Amino acid sequence: MKVERKLIPLLNDIQIRNNNGRPKSRQERIWADTKYHTFLVLTYLYNRRIRAQIRESGDTKPKQCRPNIFSYQDYKKVRSSSVERFFGWLKSFRRIQTRYERLASTYPGFIQLGCIMMLMRLFR
Repeated sequence: MKVERKLIPLLNDIQIRNNNGRPKSRQERIWADTKYHTFLVLTYLYNRRIRAQIRESGDTKPKQCRPNIFSYQDYKKVRSSSVERFFGWLKSFRRIQTRYERLASTYPGFIQLGCIMMLMRLFR
């Protein structure tokens, strides 16, 4: 499945809460892997004025235009601190880690239940 089919609806559904007024529907910056470095994703982000920190894949030819500024240190800091830590916490639940469910429809429910339990631990 192509990543554009999942990423663009996800970005449309995100709402960031503010203390004043309605929530924002546009992010300021996005960090992503090389899989998301496609023409469709980059044009979508450019049209919505979202700054992209997406590393170019190594198998493409270098373009004869202005290079994309990619800070690997910032990407590594964000990826290691938030994303990898979240997946580590999520895999602390054995049922999610080994995937005991036969039905694919019940697995997202257990992921949501794991996220709820993590939030309960955090707010306790």
